[in-house]
Amino acid sequence: MAALLPLALLAAENSHHQRLQELENIHSTKRSAEQQLELAQHYYRERKLEQAYQQIDLFLQQEPRSADGWLMMGDIWREWEQWQEALESYDRAAKQSPKRAEIHLRRGQALSELGDEKEADKAYAQYRALAGG
Repeated sequence: MAALLPLALLAAENSHHQRLQELENIHSTKRSAEQQLELAQHYYRERKLEQAYQQIDLFLQQEPRSADGWLMMGDIWREWEQWQEALESYDRAAKQSPKRAEIHLRRGQALSELGDEKEADKAYAQYRALAGG
């Protein structure tokens, strides 16, 4: 069974690259919002943060109430260690989906990085309450 795991991972990676190629081949003006989000997710997975940022920005112009979009935008800012921008993005995600635990966890991390431990503790408490732990 251990020998099958690398094959499964290889197949998943090949599928990822194939889907990325398909999305890149769609002209940017013809991509749906969902395709832009998916492309951003693929770029993020490959650590192509500038391309991920460009796609998620386009996505959010079309879908400004998307918690997933704001969560990804926050994650990109987090990778760049731009904590204030990350927090603002996470706040927008929380506004759209206040019961998603992972948003509050990331808010707490950003707040902690910004030195606001009191608010970070509140965000972590919200995370624990929503995550059931």
